[in-house]
Amino acid sequence: MGGIASSIPLIARPSFDRACSFVPSEYVQAWEWFLREEQRDELWKNLPHRTNADSPQYGYRLTIDSELFPVSRDSGIFWPGRGRVKHPREKTFALSVHNSKRGAYPDVPPLYLEDGTWVFKYSSQSTTAEGGRNQNYNQKMINCMECGVPVGVFFATSAGYKVLGLAFVERYEPENSWFVLHGPFIRVDLTRASSPI
Repeated sequence: MGGIASSIPLIARPSFDRACSFVPSEYVQAWEWFLREEQRDELWKNLPHRTNADSPQYGYRLTIDSELFPVSRDSGIFWPGRGRVKHPREKTFALSVHNSKRGAYPDVPPLYLEDGTWVFKYSSQSTTAEGGRNQNYNQKMINCMECGVPVGVFFATSAGYKVLGLAFVERYEPENSWFVLHGPFIRVDLTRASSPI
């Protein structure tokens, strides 16, 4: 991954309020959307950005200032571009991830733990993906890991996309090209325990 270290120290007590201090306000509104959709617990036939106006789910898409705001894109790791959101100059963060229904990456289904949390091994972006364009998707995930910034998680099933909610990027495993995501992140302060995986 081009020199990205896997031994970046994790935030000891990540919290929603702390994470909000690192990101544009649109991210916070998108996080609230992910939390609502997690509670609604309905499958999306398509990812929100591919949901047409004639779909019953169209009304559940995120709106900010009366305009639809994307929370997903075709690329598995998504961040809203600088033309849409004013990102901090120092770091840009991933907003969401989704696995592929086509199996282009070896993502592993979420593992549900006894404490009610889940762990999802999510493949890092291939350097040859997206027609060779380098948008530093992996670095945006590393930035989330460094700063305790959560990402929204969609999991593709044969019936549609399930919104798992928000998760922390707990670690990067370069030997497997996996990010380990641990969720659910909840609105109140959350102490992150290391996962057994």
